Amino acid sequence: MSDERDEGLLDHMVNQLVDAERAREILRAKGYGASGMTACATAGQVPAATR
Repeated sequence: MSDERDEGLLDHMVNQLVDAERAREILRAKGYGASGMTACATAGQVPAATR
């Protein structure tokens, strides 16, 4: 893999982590999750949408 591709992949991974952390913060502000929970565990507490 070239350095340029490695850098692009690293940038993508960092952006995904930042996005997951922001989503976790939003859910925590709405009463979901607890300190120390992962973003996935916090999202898992959100009830399914009704259709």
